[in-house]
Amino acid sequence: MWHRIGSIALLTAVVAGPLLTSCSMPRSLKTLLFENVPPPDEEKPPPPVVVRPRHPPLKPVTRKPPAVVAAPKKPPPPDWQALYAKLPRTGQGQVDWVRALAEKLISPKPGLGPNAEALEPTDLDLEFVPEGMPEFKVIFSHKIHTQWLACANCHTGIFEMEKGKAKLSMDQFNNGAYCGVCHRKVATPDLNDCKRCHVAMPG
Repeated sequence: MWHRIGSIALLTAVVAGPLLTSCSMPRSLKTLLFENVPPPDEEKPPPPVVVRPRHPPLKPVTRKPPAVVAAPKKPPPPDWQALYAKLPRTGQGQVDWVRALAEKLISPKPGLGPNAEALEPTDLDLEFVPEGMPEFKVIFSHKIHTQWLACANCHTGIFEMEKGKAKLSMDQFNNGAYCGVCHRKVATPDLNDCKRCHVAMPG
């Protein structure tokens, strides 16, 4: 095996040696073999190393400024004291809520829930006459009360539906029973106009 390799190397040197040293070597072969090869006594600097970025350069982002939306101007809060002062009054100077409602100066909501629906008022008057004291007769107007309240506010937690079952008296009223559940607490707390309820009372 080694004598074959040696024979090939010897043959190559014999054939290629004269070609490499000959001046009559073809120019294309010289160019291929010796182009850019410096002379033995000259050092050629290595070519500069060009490092390419891994990613393309970032483009500047131009952002539009946020749109400025003008908030709607809120109306001023209502002057409740001024509105209260304009409500109609009774002869004793109290607010006449029934008249204010009839003149549409106020409009109560049908309920606190968002889906509360207004109900038609019940047009029914009831007479309460204390025994032996017809001058203290009271006329209860369902229409006036059911413009403010649903029936379930009174029936049957305060008043039974059966006529005559409730035995009304001023003592019960003053102690917060029957009509006194609302009146003298929430509705007309200062009652000094007796004839608003006792319509038959003289003078």
